[in-house]
Amino acid sequence: MESKKHIILTVDCVVFDKQGRLLLIRRGKPPFKGQYTLPGGMVDYGETTEQAAIRC
Repeated sequence: MESKKHIILTVDCVVFDKQGRLLLIRRGKPPFKGQYTLPGGMVDYGETTEQAAIRC
């Protein structure tokens, strides 16, 4: 049986407030649970990267 490859596309967002501070979140799941990261996530099928970034 032939295995199929799937592409998983993700987005990360760089967000600054009016004072120039960078928005970070704490990871809730392994790996790296509890560590800081940029907000982001996976792009859903049929969704643009822009739509995914707004959703995240």
